[in-house]
Amino acid sequence: MSLRVPIVVLSIVLLALALPAYGEYKPDPTWKIAFVRDNNLWVMNADGTAPRPIFKGENVSGKVSWSNDGQRIAFSRQGEVTIKYPDGGGGGHKCYDIFVAHIDSVQREFWWFITDDLGSAYAEWSADDQLFVYHHDVAAAKANSVMPEYRIWYRNWNGTVARCLAPDNAGPGEYLGIQPTMSPDKQTVAYIHLSKGQKATEVRNIGMVIVPRTGITRTQAELEIEATKFAGAGSPAFSPDGKTIAYIHNEDNCIYLVSPDTREKRKIFTPTAGFQPRPNAISWSPDGAWLAFSNYDGNIHVVDTTGQGLKQISFGGNDYFPAFSK
Repeated sequence: MSLRVPIVVLSIVLLALALPAYGEYKPDPTWKIAFVRDNNLWVMNADGTAPRPIFKGENVSGKVSWSNDGQRIAFSRQGEVTIKYPDGGGGGHKCYDIFVAHIDSVQREFWWFITDDLGSAYAEWSADDQLFVYHHDVAAAKANSVMPEYRIWYRNWNGTVARCLAPDNAGPGEYLGIQPTMSPDKQTVAYIHLSKGQKATEVRNIGMVIVPRTGITRTQAELEIEATKFAGAGSPAFSPDGKTIAYIHNEDNCIYLVSPDTREKRKIFTPTAGFQPRPNAISWSPDGAWLAFSNYDGNIHVVDTTGQGLKQISFGGNDYFPAFSK
Protein backbone atom coordinates (compact mmCIF):
# COMPACT_ATOMS: atom_id res chain seq x y z
CA MET A 1 0.00 0.00 0.00
CA SER A 2 2.74 2.48 0.89
CA LEU A 3 4.33 2.10 -2.52
CA ARG A 4 1.13 3.14 -4.31
CA VAL A 5 0.55 6.42 -2.49
CA PRO A 6 3.32 8.50 -4.15
CA ILE A 7 2.32 7.16 -7.57
CA VAL A 8 -1.25 8.38 -7.10
CA VAL A 9 -0.07 11.75 -5.82
CA LEU A 10 2.31 12.12 -8.74
CA SER A 11 -0.51 11.33 -11.18
CA ILE A 12 -2.68 14.04 -9.63
CA VAL A 13 0.15 16.57 -9.85
CA LEU A 14 0.81 15.75 -13.50
CA LEU A 15 -2.88 16.05 -14.30
CA ALA A 16 -3.02 19.46 -12.66
CA LEU A 17 -0.04 20.62 -14.68
CA ALA A 18 -1.69 19.43 -17.89
CA LEU A 19 -4.86 21.47 -17.36
CA PRO A 20 -5.04 24.78 -19.26
CA ALA A 21 -4.25 27.76 -17.08
CA TYR A 22 -5.77 31.20 -17.22
CA GLY A 23 -4.75 34.56 -16.03
CA GLU A 24 -5.64 38.20 -16.34
CA TYR A 25 -6.86 39.30 -19.74
CA LYS A 26 -3.92 41.11 -21.33
CA PRO A 27 -4.50 41.10 -25.09
CA ASP A 28 -1.80 41.67 -27.66
CA PRO A 29 -1.66 45.41 -28.46
CA THR A 30 -2.09 44.64 -32.17
CA TRP A 31 -5.47 42.91 -31.66
CA LYS A 32 -8.65 44.78 -32.47
CA ILE A 33 -12.34 44.08 -31.92
CA ALA A 34 -15.01 45.22 -34.35
CA PHE A 35 -18.59 45.48 -33.10
CA VAL A 36 -21.98 47.05 -33.73
CA ARG A 37 -22.93 50.06 -31.59
CA ASP A 38 -26.25 51.84 -32.16
CA ASN A 39 -26.54 50.14 -35.57
CA ASN A 40 -23.18 51.52 -36.71
CA LEU A 41 -19.87 49.73 -37.23
CA TRP A 42 -17.18 50.44 -34.61
CA VAL A 43 -13.65 49.25 -33.85
CA MET A 44 -11.70 49.31 -30.58
CA ASN A 45 -8.48 47.92 -29.20
CA ALA A 46 -8.95 44.43 -27.83
CA ASP A 47 -8.62 45.75 -24.27
CA GLY A 48 -11.61 48.03 -24.88
CA THR A 49 -9.71 51.28 -25.29
CA ALA A 50 -9.94 53.77 -28.17
CA PRO A 51 -13.39 52.89 -29.57
CA ARG A 52 -14.13 54.69 -32.82
CA PRO A 53 -16.80 54.51 -35.54
CA ILE A 54 -15.84 53.05 -38.92
CA PHE A 55 -19.15 53.22 -40.75
CA LYS A 56 -22.19 55.29 -39.78
CA GLY A 57 -25.11 53.88 -41.71
CA GLU A 58 -27.62 53.61 -38.85
CA ASN A 59 -28.65 50.21 -40.25
CA VAL A 60 -25.70 47.87 -39.58
CA SER A 61 -27.11 44.59 -38.28
CA GLY A 62 -25.69 41.17 -37.47
CA LYS A 63 -22.30 39.52 -37.45
CA VAL A 64 -19.12 41.31 -38.53
CA SER A 65 -15.91 39.63 -39.71
CA TRP A 66 -12.31 40.73 -40.32
CA SER A 67 -10.12 40.03 -43.29
CA ASN A 68 -6.88 38.26 -42.47
CA ASP A 69 -4.80 41.39 -43.14
CA GLY A 70 -6.78 43.33 -40.53
CA GLN A 71 -7.63 46.14 -42.95
CA ARG A 72 -11.19 45.26 -44.00
CA ILE A 73 -14.39 44.31 -42.19
CA ALA A 74 -17.41 42.53 -43.66
CA PHE A 75 -20.81 43.49 -42.26
CA SER A 76 -24.51 43.54 -43.15
CA ARG A 77 -26.98 46.40 -43.52
CA GLN A 78 -30.70 46.06 -42.99
CA GLY A 79 -33.49 47.39 -45.18
CA GLU A 80 -37.16 46.60 -45.62
CA VAL A 81 -39.40 45.41 -48.42
CA THR A 82 -42.98 46.71 -48.15
CA ILE A 83 -46.05 46.09 -50.24
CA LYS A 84 -49.62 47.38 -50.45
CA TYR A 85 -51.98 44.87 -52.02
CA PRO A 86 -54.68 45.92 -54.49
CA ASP A 87 -57.36 44.88 -51.98
CA GLY A 88 -55.93 47.27 -49.39
CA GLY A 89 -53.89 44.83 -47.34
CA GLY A 90 -50.12 44.66 -47.18
CA GLY A 91 -47.09 44.39 -44.98
CA GLY A 92 -43.36 44.17 -45.04
CA HIS A 93 -40.29 42.15 -44.11
CA LYS A 94 -36.64 42.87 -43.48
CA CYS A 95 -33.98 42.51 -46.14
CA TYR A 96 -30.18 42.53 -45.98
CA ASP A 97 -27.02 42.79 -48.04
CA ILE A 98 -23.34 42.29 -47.25
CA PHE A 99 -20.76 45.09 -47.47
CA VAL A 100 -17.07 45.56 -46.73
CA ALA A 101 -15.48 48.62 -45.14
CA HIS A 102 -11.80 49.52 -45.28
CA ILE A 103 -10.74 50.77 -41.86
CA ASP A 104 -7.70 52.82 -42.89
CA SER A 105 -8.86 54.46 -46.10
CA VAL A 106 -7.93 58.10 -46.62
CA GLN A 107 -11.51 58.55 -47.79
CA ARG A 108 -13.57 58.22 -44.60
CA GLU A 109 -16.19 55.49 -44.54
CA PHE A 110 -14.97 53.88 -47.75
CA TRP A 111 -17.10 50.77 -48.37
CA TRP A 112 -18.47 48.61 -51.17
CA PHE A 113 -21.12 45.98 -51.94
CA ILE A 114 -20.46 42.25 -51.74
CA THR A 115 -24.09 41.25 -52.46
CA ASP A 116 -27.07 43.06 -53.94
CA ASP A 117 -29.76 40.38 -53.66
CA LEU A 118 -31.56 41.76 -50.55
CA GLY A 119 -31.28 38.43 -48.72
CA SER A 120 -27.65 38.00 -47.67
CA ALA A 121 -26.32 38.48 -44.14
CA TYR A 122 -24.08 37.08 -41.40
CA ALA A 123 -20.93 36.90 -43.52
CA GLU A 124 -17.72 35.31 -42.29
CA TRP A 125 -14.40 35.74 -44.10
CA SER A 126 -12.37 32.58 -44.68
CA ALA A 127 -8.96 32.36 -43.00
CA ASP A 128 -7.18 33.01 -46.32
CA ASP A 129 -9.52 35.88 -47.38
CA GLN A 130 -10.63 33.98 -50.48
CA LEU A 131 -14.24 33.17 -49.54
CA PHE A 132 -17.24 34.49 -47.64
CA VAL A 133 -19.66 32.04 -46.03
CA TYR A 134 -23.07 33.50 -45.16
CA HIS A 135 -26.79 32.80 -45.03
CA HIS A 136 -29.09 33.92 -47.80
CA ASP A 137 -32.87 34.26 -47.76
CA VAL A 138 -33.82 33.35 -51.30
CA ALA A 139 -37.33 34.74 -50.71
CA ALA A 140 -36.24 38.16 -49.41
CA ALA A 141 -36.50 39.91 -52.78
CA LYS A 142 -40.12 38.80 -53.19
CA ALA A 143 -42.43 41.54 -52.02
CA ASN A 144 -45.17 39.06 -51.11
CA SER A 145 -43.01 36.44 -49.36
CA VAL A 146 -44.38 35.26 -46.01
CA MET A 147 -41.68 32.87 -44.81
CA PRO A 148 -37.89 33.22 -45.13
CA GLU A 149 -36.01 30.58 -47.12
CA TYR A 150 -32.60 30.76 -45.44
CA ARG A 151 -29.85 28.66 -47.00
CA ILE A 152 -26.09 28.56 -46.54
CA TRP A 153 -23.94 29.94 -49.38
CA TYR A 154 -20.35 30.88 -50.00
CA ARG A 155 -18.85 33.38 -52.44
CA ASN A 156 -15.47 34.33 -53.78
CA TRP A 157 -13.88 37.31 -52.10
CA ASN A 158 -14.84 39.64 -54.97
CA GLY A 159 -18.54 38.90 -54.54
CA THR A 160 -19.10 36.41 -57.38
CA VAL A 161 -21.38 33.53 -56.40
CA ALA A 162 -19.66 30.21 -55.84
CA ARG A 163 -22.19 27.76 -54.45
CA CYS A 164 -25.16 27.00 -52.22
CA LEU A 165 -24.53 24.16 -49.78
CA ALA A 166 -28.05 22.75 -50.20
CA PRO A 167 -28.57 20.01 -52.82
CA ASP A 168 -29.63 21.26 -56.24
CA ASN A 169 -33.00 19.53 -55.91
CA ALA A 170 -33.85 21.10 -52.55
CA GLY A 171 -37.45 22.28 -52.44
CA PRO A 172 -39.08 25.17 -50.55
CA GLY A 173 -38.61 24.82 -46.80
CA GLU A 174 -35.84 22.22 -47.13
CA TYR A 175 -32.21 22.46 -46.00
CA LEU A 176 -32.78 25.76 -44.25
CA GLY A 177 -29.89 27.20 -42.25
CA ILE A 178 -28.47 30.35 -40.68
CA GLN A 179 -25.37 31.65 -38.88
CA PRO A 180 -22.60 29.69 -40.64
CA THR A 181 -18.95 29.44 -39.62
CA MET A 182 -16.17 27.93 -41.75
CA SER A 183 -13.16 25.91 -40.60
CA PRO A 184 -9.77 27.54 -41.29
CA ASP A 185 -8.97 24.91 -43.94
CA LYS A 186 -12.28 25.72 -45.71
CA GLN A 187 -13.32 22.06 -45.66
CA THR A 188 -16.14 22.23 -43.10
CA VAL A 189 -19.06 24.51 -42.26
CA ALA A 190 -21.09 24.52 -39.05
CA TYR A 191 -24.44 26.28 -39.01
CA ILE A 192 -27.85 26.35 -37.32
CA HIS A 193 -30.30 23.99 -39.00
CA LEU A 194 -33.89 25.23 -39.32
CA SER A 195 -37.24 23.67 -40.12
CA LYS A 196 -40.67 25.07 -40.87
CA GLY A 197 -42.67 26.21 -37.86
CA GLN A 198 -46.32 25.59 -37.21
CA LYS A 199 -47.29 28.94 -38.73
CA ALA A 200 -46.72 29.85 -42.34
CA THR A 201 -44.44 32.71 -41.35
CA GLU A 202 -42.26 30.78 -38.86
CA VAL A 203 -39.04 28.81 -38.96
CA ARG A 204 -37.76 26.78 -36.01
CA ASN A 205 -34.20 26.46 -34.69
CA ILE A 206 -33.39 22.74 -34.44
CA GLY A 207 -29.70 23.01 -33.51
CA MET A 208 -26.19 22.99 -34.96
CA VAL A 209 -24.97 20.72 -37.75
CA ILE A 210 -21.50 20.28 -39.27
CA VAL A 211 -21.28 19.61 -43.02
CA PRO A 212 -18.71 19.60 -45.85
CA ARG A 213 -18.15 23.01 -47.42
CA THR A 214 -18.43 21.41 -50.85
CA GLY A 215 -22.12 20.66 -50.28
CA ILE A 216 -24.62 18.82 -48.09
CA THR A 217 -24.94 15.13 -48.89
CA ARG A 218 -27.14 14.01 -45.98
CA THR A 219 -30.94 13.94 -45.93
CA GLN A 220 -33.14 16.34 -44.03
CA ALA A 221 -33.88 13.61 -41.47
CA GLU A 222 -30.19 12.87 -40.94
CA LEU A 223 -29.41 16.54 -40.42
CA GLU A 224 -32.21 16.89 -37.90
CA ILE A 225 -30.87 13.98 -35.84
CA GLU A 226 -27.47 15.66 -35.56
CA ALA A 227 -28.99 19.10 -34.94
CA THR A 228 -30.96 17.84 -31.92
CA LYS A 229 -27.66 16.85 -30.26
CA PHE A 230 -26.83 20.56 -30.22
CA ALA A 231 -30.35 21.90 -29.69
CA GLY A 232 -30.45 25.53 -28.70
CA ALA A 233 -27.05 26.36 -30.19
CA GLY A 234 -26.65 29.90 -31.46
CA SER A 235 -24.02 31.54 -33.67
CA PRO A 236 -21.29 28.86 -33.72
CA ALA A 237 -17.68 29.91 -34.32
CA PHE A 238 -14.66 27.82 -35.32
CA SER A 239 -11.46 28.31 -33.32
CA PRO A 240 -8.37 29.61 -35.15
CA ASP A 241 -6.87 26.10 -35.24
CA GLY A 242 -10.13 24.51 -36.41
CA LYS A 243 -10.20 21.99 -33.57
CA THR A 244 -13.09 23.49 -31.61
CA ILE A 245 -16.43 25.19 -32.20
CA ALA A 246 -17.83 27.59 -29.60
CA TYR A 247 -21.47 28.59 -29.27
CA ILE A 248 -23.87 30.24 -26.83
CA HIS A 249 -27.06 28.40 -25.94
CA ASN A 250 -30.28 30.23 -26.86
CA GLU A 251 -32.08 29.25 -23.66
CA ASP A 252 -29.64 28.76 -20.78
CA ASN A 253 -27.15 31.37 -22.14
CA CYS A 254 -24.24 29.05 -21.29
CA ILE A 255 -21.12 28.83 -23.46
CA TYR A 256 -20.25 25.44 -24.94
CA LEU A 257 -17.23 24.05 -26.79
CA VAL A 258 -17.63 21.26 -29.37
CA SER A 259 -15.11 19.03 -31.10
CA PRO A 260 -16.00 18.92 -34.82
CA ASP A 261 -14.25 15.53 -35.08
CA THR A 262 -15.88 13.65 -32.20
CA ARG A 263 -19.04 15.82 -31.88
CA GLU A 264 -18.46 15.87 -28.11
CA LYS A 265 -19.51 19.04 -26.29
CA ARG A 266 -18.76 20.51 -22.90
CA LYS A 267 -20.10 23.48 -21.02
CA ILE A 268 -17.38 25.91 -19.98
CA PHE A 269 -19.31 28.93 -18.71
CA THR A 270 -22.56 29.23 -16.77
CA PRO A 271 -23.71 32.81 -16.20
CA THR A 272 -24.72 34.03 -12.77
CA ALA A 273 -28.14 35.50 -12.01
CA GLY A 274 -28.69 38.72 -13.89
CA PHE A 275 -25.88 38.07 -16.39
CA GLN A 276 -26.96 36.70 -19.78
CA PRO A 277 -24.69 36.36 -22.83
CA ARG A 278 -26.57 37.03 -26.04
CA PRO A 279 -26.49 34.04 -28.45
CA ASN A 280 -26.00 36.25 -31.52
CA ALA A 281 -22.21 36.11 -31.92
CA ILE A 282 -19.12 34.74 -30.19
CA SER A 283 -15.56 35.34 -31.37
CA TRP A 284 -12.17 33.71 -30.68
CA SER A 285 -9.06 35.72 -29.93
CA PRO A 286 -6.25 35.16 -32.47
CA ASP A 287 -4.37 32.91 -30.02
CA GLY A 288 -7.47 30.80 -29.32
CA ALA A 289 -7.36 31.52 -25.58
CA TRP A 290 -10.25 33.98 -25.16
CA LEU A 291 -13.85 34.34 -26.31
CA ALA A 292 -15.63 37.66 -26.81
CA PHE A 293 -19.40 37.98 -26.63
CA SER A 294 -22.07 40.59 -25.96
CA ASN A 295 -24.29 40.52 -22.92
CA TYR A 296 -27.92 41.55 -22.59
CA ASP A 297 -26.68 44.60 -20.68
CA GLY A 298 -25.47 45.94 -24.02
CA ASN A 299 -21.76 45.57 -23.33
CA ILE A 300 -19.00 43.29 -24.59
CA HIS A 301 -17.23 40.82 -22.31
CA VAL A 302 -14.45 38.25 -22.64
CA VAL A 303 -13.91 34.91 -20.91
CA ASP A 304 -11.14 32.39 -21.39
CA THR A 305 -11.68 28.93 -22.83
CA THR A 306 -11.78 27.35 -19.38
CA GLY A 307 -14.71 29.60 -18.47
CA GLN A 308 -12.60 31.80 -16.19
CA GLY A 309 -11.31 35.37 -16.26
CA LEU A 310 -14.62 37.05 -17.11
CA LYS A 311 -14.08 40.74 -17.88
CA GLN A 312 -16.18 43.56 -19.32
CA ILE A 313 -14.33 45.47 -22.04
CA SER A 314 -16.94 47.82 -23.53
CA PHE A 315 -19.27 50.26 -21.81
CA GLY A 316 -21.43 51.61 -24.61
CA GLY A 317 -24.69 50.11 -23.40
CA ASN A 318 -25.71 49.11 -26.92
CA ASP A 319 -22.72 47.07 -28.13
CA TYR A 320 -23.23 43.75 -29.91
CA PHE A 321 -21.70 41.29 -32.39
CA PRO A 322 -18.04 41.53 -31.30
CA ALA A 323 -15.38 40.13 -33.63
CA PHE A 324 -11.67 39.76 -32.86
CA SER A 325 -9.27 40.66 -35.65
CA LYS A 326 -7.27 37.74 -37.01
